[in-house]
Amino acid sequence: MAEFRSRTPAIRYDSFVACGCQEDQECSICLSEFEPKAEINRLSCGHVFHKSCLEKWLNYWNTTCPLCRNYMMPQEGREEDVTPM
Repeated sequence: MAEFRSRTPAIRYDSFVACGCQEDQECSICLSEFEPKAEINRLSCGHVFHKSCLEKWLNYWNTTCPLCRNYMMPQEGREEDVTPM
């Protein structure tokens, strides 16, 4: 989880909105609207969650986005999805 935190720092929701990045208005884990001062994480897939909600998700050894199931971190040794020709 330390590697995830270093690669995906939490930001305040109002800063996220100010940069024009706002798409999600609620956390898809807890289904609560984001408050302006809420700490959020934006994953590489673009989905946004409350920092505390995402940490709970990670504590259960989930390594994928709660919505689209893309891996949050590169998996060393994980075979790439390659279809032989």
